[in-house]
Amino acid sequence: MGTTIAVCALDQRNANEDDADFRVYNLGIPGETSDELLKRFNGETAARVRNSRCVILLAMGINDARHLHDVSRQQTPIDQFERNMRQIIVQARMLSADVVILGLTRVDEQRTTPLQSDLNRSYRNADIEQYDRALETLCVDVDIGYVNLESIGWTESLLEDDGLHPNGDGHARIFDRVRDALVERGYLGNLQH
Repeated sequence: MGTTIAVCALDQRNANEDDADFRVYNLGIPGETSDELLKRFNGETAARVRNSRCVILLAMGINDARHLHDVSRQQTPIDQFERNMRQIIVQARMLSADVVILGLTRVDEQRTTPLQSDLNRSYRNADIEQYDRALETLCVDVDIGYVNLESIGWTESLLEDDGLHPNGDGHARIFDRVRDALVERGYLGNLQH
């Protein structure tokens, strides 16, 4: 899930009221890693957040944690991932004071080790946990919001048949967590779904 999401108030006078008008930009590209996001982040995000009060949500890391069997390592080494994310956060903060990182989801390893669609790649919860902890630590270090998604309790019932991607119920749980975090931080009014 390589995603940058900007939630921008269209009418800044109502940015914190229940009836505010918001625009959401999902700039995610399936399969993307932090290396690719870093290359395109500033240009694509800046074009959408000018002259608005925006919250930039970053959901990134599970593809970086992907295990590649042929080279026996993660897609993006953890130290490179941490550097990439730090640079992305610096760029995000230049566009908005309000930046929030979403933690990583978990997978059904019976279906992702290896992936049936690519036997050279696996998604393993132990690897995902390591990258998630790195994100959480980074958020504390640079004083930005972090939304824990691990504690959702990722069971088969919340994942697509591939065991990797959240299904409708999984996305509803993510929505609840993100909404609650944005309300708690004072970015949004009391939004209901």
